[in-house]
Amino acid sequence: MPENAKRQKLSPVDEGREKAVDRISDLPDSLLLHILSFVEAHEIVKTSLLSKRWKSLWASVTTLNFSTGKWVNSLCFVTYVNSFLMLREGQKVCKFRARFDSRGVQHVCIDSWFNYLKRRGVEELDFDFSRFFGCLEPRIIIEPEKYVICNSLFDCKVLRVMRLRGCDVDPTARFCFNLLKELRLDNVNISTLDLSCCPLLECLTLRHCNKGFTLDIHAPSTKLRNLTIIDSFVARNEKLVLCAPHVSSIAFCESCRVHYDMKDLSSLTKVYLKLRLLQDEDGLIGLIEAIGGTPTFVLSSSCLEALAYAILNTGDIPSFNIVTLEIQTDLSRLDIWLITHVLRIFPYVESLIFNVCTKWEHMAGLSGLVLQFSRRSKLAWESLGRHFVSAADGITKVEIINFLKNKLSQKHKYSYGDSLNNMIGFLNLADNEEMKSVKLLLQSCSMLKEMDIKITNMKHVGDSFVKSDFLLYLNNTVQRLPRISKNVEISVS
Repeated sequence: MPENAKRQKLSPVDEGREKAVDRISDLPDSLLLHILSFVEAHEIVKTSLLSKRWKSLWASVTTLNFSTGKWVNSLCFVTYVNSFLMLREGQKVCKFRARFDSRGVQHVCIDSWFNYLKRRGVEELDFDFSRFFGCLEPRIIIEPEKYVICNSLFDCKVLRVMRLRGCDVDPTARFCFNLLKELRLDNVNISTLDLSCCPLLECLTLRHCNKGFTLDIHAPSTKLRNLTIIDSFVARNEKLVLCAPHVSSIAFCESCRVHYDMKDLSSLTKVYLKLRLLQDEDGLIGLIEAIGGTPTFVLSSSCLEALAYAILNTGDIPSFNIVTLEIQTDLSRLDIWLITHVLRIFPYVESLIFNVCTKWEHMAGLSGLVLQFSRRSKLAWESLGRHFVSAADGITKVEIINFLKNKLSQKHKYSYGDSLNNMIGFLNLADNEEMKSVKLLLQSCSMLKEMDIKITNMKHVGDSFVKSDFLLYLNNTVQRLPRISKNVEISVS
């Protein structure tokens, strides 16, 4: 009798008098192995008890996930991993992921895992040595003992993706991975990150690395386009040395350093500044000066506030040759006032992009900005417009992304048949700050040729007819606004 027929014959009968069929076991091995690749290793082993079909299937899974979440301590976890790998000796491993606290673990055991994975041709490696399992109080963070990556890891010929967290790298080790495409180091200490032997590297992310000393990066790969550096405030007084001649975009996140040595960024075209600044305007100005020749800058809302604060309080900041400036903003009167001052050090901006977001008063100096704003501009749109004219005389293109983001929300739902006047009445466009900012831009930018307004938060407007009616009404409203440039083309989508 066929195996499928046996399963159907022996299967129990449910309340509806229909036989329950084991359809999962009828799936091909390739699909079952793909499903098991999302399950942790200790759960995979349990599937061997399901039936004869599953008895040895677990040993063929090429994606292994280990975590100390269910283990009493790290020593039991290491013993289990050793046993698991020994029982599947000879099988290929494509992806290996481990999350565990390395304190008290003999490093020779972890070294043996790396040697095993190298023999099995591992292509993706993800190790996190800084997990804190078994703590009575989860909010208490204990600094783990740093594991030093052995040199044997740096000989994996087919490795394509590597993510390491909470470890150190031997100073004599060299990153020689001919096929490596993605590298992420998180809380890793390394003397010099020389990636000259990684010719295919495309994406590099460094988070909280070398917090107590210089971070020296040499990345000459012709494929490397995207670089992300996430620094801790602890590293503020340290130095960043960077040589990446083919990188086109760099993102600086969380905090910045005071000292920079940018050796070669000749291909850099876009810089993202996503910093959380607390009275650290000097560090921001130093970073902008180090990369000031980049054509496109993207400023987070906190960077906008810090930069405006520095301009208002120092006044001797040099200008930079930036062509495209993108800003995270809520298009409020305060933000327009801040942008007016920031444009003073970016006098060559031709394209201005507003990425509308929800803002919080997160900066320590924001209260001082609000005070200066209330004293100087008296909270009037008219006075803002007079100041903005001189700062916007070279702008030829304005783009607003996520327009009306804070107005189109879950509490406003509409379906076809609603009165158009009722549908848009809640917006109160005549008094809406975002619409007033559009009016100010049209009346201030004398060289403006193109304005593109994009509404991307219309998921709560479920009917296509309502969307089209709303966009038509909004487009007509914007088209009727007065403008100083007669040649400007306005689009709403």
